[in-house]
Amino acid sequence: MKYRTLAFAFVLVCLLTTAALLHHNSLASSRSAVKNDRAVIAVDDSQVEVEVLTLDRRGFEPGEIRRPLGRFMLAISNHTEDQQLTLELNRLAGGRIHAVNMARGRARSLEDLDLPVGEYLLTATNHPEWSCRIVISPR
Repeated sequence: MKYRTLAFAFVLVCLLTTAALLHHNSLASSRSAVKNDRAVIAVDDSQVEVEVLTLDRRGFEPGEIRRPLGRFMLAISNHTEDQQLTLELNRLAGGRIHAVNMARGRARSLEDLDLPVGEYLLTATNHPEWSCRIVISPR
């Protein structure tokens, strides 16, 4: 279990570092609205898809994720100037699913998300204009 956790953490750090580099290299280009690219990490015999998000002074990049029904993980990299953020994942047709605190310059992950079909909104509570729409569709 210890090695599995270390391997998972190493892969997550690599993914977030790559996402940060890509983000900084693309600041001059327009922001994409929908992201369909996914990273896949293998831990033991199972695979988990990872949706990588970057949060900066303009909000989440990408602003929307569309994905099929199934287990996944969100990896979020904070590039804002805020010392502390609270992120909330809410179902549009219901209540809060998850909340997490995040410090400036840090990366966090929401692991083992297995959301039912529907629409969700990930927001920074102290910046409600920063949001990422997540749409889960049937397979």
